[in-house]
Amino acid sequence: MIPPLLLALGATSALSAPSDTVRYAVTIQANPAGQQIVARRSPSAATIFFEFNDRGRGPKTETTIEVDRRGIPRMITIRGNDYLKQPVDERLTFGSGRQTWTSGGERGGSTKLGAFYLPLEAAPEISGLLARALLRSPTKRLALLPGGSAAIETITRRTVTRGGDSRDLTLVAITGLGFAPDYLWLDRDTALFAVVGGWQRIVVDGWQSMTDGLDAAQDSASRQRSAAIAARLTDRPKGPIAITDVTVFDAPNARLVRGQTVLIEGNEIKMVRPSATIRLASSVRLIPGRGMTLLPGLWDMHGHLSDIDGPLDIAAGVTTVRDMANDVDYLLATKKAFDAGTAIGPRILMAGFLDGPGPYAGPTK
Repeated sequence: MIPPLLLALGATSALSAPSDTVRYAVTIQANPAGQQIVARRSPSAATIFFEFNDRGRGPKTETTIEVDRRGIPRMITIRGNDYLKQPVDERLTFGSGRQTWTSGGERGGSTKLGAFYLPLEAAPEISGLLARALLRSPTKRLALLPGGSAAIETITRRTVTRGGDSRDLTLVAITGLGFAPDYLWLDRDTALFAVVGGWQRIVVDGWQSMTDGLDAAQDSASRQRSAAIAARLTDRPKGPIAITDVTVFDAPNARLVRGQTVLIEGNEIKMVRPSATIRLASSVRLIPGRGMTLLPGLWDMHGHLSDIDGPLDIAAGVTTVRDMANDVDYLLATKKAFDAGTAIGPRILMAGFLDGPGPYAGPTK
């Protein structure tokens, strides 16, 4: 059945007789939550219907897209509603050597030919198109619009089997879109097969039972990356350290105290005294603090930790997070990695997830 949104938007011809149609299932915490339908009208044109229901929230969009021989978008139209049910009308056009776009966030244009425009309200298939364009690029890198650049690398390969059908898959990582890689599973034709990890999974319909294995393989790759970063950036003192001549923020009294030395041993602050009154043993490692301010670690009282949040929290001085809702298995593994030092992140207080599945009842009829 053609979703009524597509009918309302005049896309009957796009989906009634496509040259190739692929349906994807969207799940949230293993519960059916939505769908993506990709109707390829030609090798360079497709219509994408995407929706999911997250406890009453969720997008419902139709995307029409055309790409050039390199896989770079030349035309995009996206209509429908976003995650918070606000109207979406996003467009990219190309003409006279110039790309022009408009979205709910901005209007812009560029003469930078060969740059890949990333829509604000992108369906998952757009990530697949970006991966394919990156793989075609000789440098495996592309400029992005409105700005920045992205690169791609191959992480691992895996074959999944269902009955007598098997698919050879490749896990790729796209970097440049955020602080952490975006992982995608592609099939042997470099078409999008699945997006897993975290609370939501998207996979070619009928292959939902394979996502646990794909998630485990992807999680292993992600944790190896985190461990390598932790090993490179983490400094583990072998003895006591002293931060000298630093300004200390006295939180109970809301004041700054200058010229202090703070002695730390293991996980304990042993002493905070004026620098002029302290003599330190030669075995103490000194960290000059003059001109800087030292304050207690901050607490984030309402968090939903993801892979990138740990390093960002520590960089911002957040040393404890109360996680209010997350995938339990993911959060337990993340807490274990943070505590063991195999990933960079704060102490985690697990507050639990008091919620239930959304009211999604199946594909739109």
